[in-house]
Amino acid sequence: MFNSSDKATESNRSEDAIPSRTIHHSTTNNTLISEKCVVTGEITGENDMDVLGKIEGTILLKKNSVRVETTAEVNADIFVNKIKIYGKVVGNIEAGERIVIPSGGSVIGDMTAPSIVLEDGSYFKGKITMTDKPVIDLKNAKTSDKKPEELQNTVKATS
Repeated sequence: MFNSSDKATESNRSEDAIPSRTIHHSTTNNTLISEKCVVTGEITGENDMDVLGKIEGTILLKKNSVRVETTAEVNADIFVNKIKIYGKVVGNIEAGERIVIPSGGSVIGDMTAPSIVLEDGSYFKGKITMTDKPVIDLKNAKTSDKKPEELQNTVKATS
């Protein structure tokens, strides 16, 4: 069932030849968070995004794809169409189509999407929910409208 020729065949196949791992990512008009850049807050937009730096907050790109590169550190809840994570993500991810974590990628948080691929050598800690249809609903994807003081009061009231 498993032998060395299976492994050799797998490593010789290009990433695009394996449909479950493919994420077509625009190469023009991408938003780029460079390696030395730190972004804090909510990110929204209409372009695909490449992350090489650090993000803390929320990413709302429900119609677009995001690529988190090996140098990236993302501490955010993410709502996208497709995402491929080569770097580190801490936060929940909801994708309309697909989440892919290649070897070396790391996610700590819950993931929800119709297709989720965890390749050998990737790291994941959390809960996976696979759906039969896209999950993104912008109303539910938005961050809370409450002010920080109200959130603190809510936390204090429940603890």
